[in-house]
Formats: sequence, C-alpha cells, structure tokens
Amino acid sequence: MRCVSSTSASSGSLLRGGGSSRRRLATAAQRAALIYQHEAQGADKAITNAIDTHVQAQQTRRADDQDGPADVLVPAG
Repeated sequence: MRCVSSTSASSGSLLRGGGSSRRRLATAAQRAALIYQHEAQGADKAITNAIDTHVQAQQTRRADDQDGPADVLVPAG
C-alpha cells in the first residue's frame, strides 16, 4: 500500500484531493482484508474436514485392529 500512496503523491493527486485518495486506499485495504478472511475461512473448513476424515479413518482402523486381523483363525475355547 505504501508504494501506491507514494505513487499518488508523486503524481500530485494527494495535493489536489488528498483525503479522497487516502479514503480510497483505506477502503481498498478493508475490502482486501475481508476477501482474504473469507477465503481463509473456506480454506480452514477444507483443512478441518480433511483432518476429521483422516482421524475417523485412523479410529476405524484401530477399532478393527483390536479385534485382530480378519484373515487369521483363532482357536475357540
């Protein structure tokens, strides 16, 4: 953002309408932050779902392993 505001300053736009340029920069920064937060929330949800799926698979695998392998015969009695 500093680069954009210094470019505006060098062109003289801040001298003519300084307040509006700063407001536009602030509004653009706020909008960019909201877009980033929204995208990050979507990514967080995808990561959480993937972790949940992995944990559930591990829990199922462990539960199956406690009973012993399915293809081994164990003497009864």
